Amino acid sequence: DNYVSFLEKRSLCYTKLATELNVTKPRGVALLGPPGTGKTEVAKATAKYMGLDLVVFDISSMFNSHVGQSEKNMRKVLATIDALHSCVVLVDEIDKSFSGALNANDSGVSSRVLGLFLSWMSSRDVKSQSESRIFVVATMNRTAGLPPELFRPGRFDRIFSTDLPNPETRENILKIHMKKQSINPTQYGAAIADIAKVTDKFTGGELEQLVIDSRITAFAREYAEWKNADAEDEVPTPTVESTQPTIDDYMVEAEMIIPTAVVEAEAIESMREFNAGRTTPVDTSVKVTGRRSSTTKRRLRNVQVTNNRAANN
Repeated sequence: DNYVSFLEKRSLCYTKLATELNVTKPRGVALLGPPGTGKTEVAKATAKYMGLDLVVFDISSMFNSHVGQSEKNMRKVLATIDALHSCVVLVDEIDKSFSGALNANDSGVSSRVLGLFLSWMSSRDVKSQSESRIFVVATMNRTAGLPPELFRPGRFDRIFSTDLPNPETRENILKIHMKKQSINPTQYGAAIADIAKVTDKFTGGELEQLVIDSRITAFAREYAEWKNADAEDEVPTPTVESTQPTIDDYMVEAEMIIPTAVVEAEAIESMREFNAGRTTPVDTSVKVTGRRSSTTKRRLRNVQVTNNRAANN
């Protein structure tokens, strides 16, 4: 809801009235978060929500072993994007392409390609009279190794973060993926909450895999019964209805999946702590704790001390 509210306001900047009133057009957003928490899906939804075409920009494909070719490729792609005028540009996992670029042992190729990208980000024409409606969405798992100038004001309008879903959100995600797998979620009633409860620390991607695995388990069970039945038993051919997973199927499969947040607990927790206080959560249900709260308290204490000193003087 945080992100949708942001898009609603930014979408208005593309209207005719906004142009007449000299309202600056948006530049884009950066999305930070642990793997599997829906950053790419948010970017895709952005294009649909804003009514613009989606362009997937794979920066890693720009690099070439020939001298000067990498920079040439970057200039060509950026010129192509500019020529499109109206689109959402998804730069997926930008940290994989530019992390450590300034210290890379490649004769400065990475830093020059990064420089071209940063220059394009800041020099894009977003004035009200501009025909350009290019909105950039850059996703990343972490900022370690990325140059700080990538995040300075004037390149992105806002830095958002995705996080591990809470129980209510997990229920909604499960229902979405059940429908994709031809599973009717209403048949489980309130029991879906039980699945959401045992899938603590699961990302959206892992919840999707849970639904897929459970459907395969149910299908395999029905298939084996049908295939191994004697001719006289007349076991009916499996159908969509007969291959619906049971709650037990979900519970068993959930035990087989070890979430990334458990396998890489330290790294994931470090990402979440980094995002707290530095980014805007895409969802208001995410309670921002940690760094922001301690920093805010420290600032308030400093202000209070300053005021007390001033009063004493």
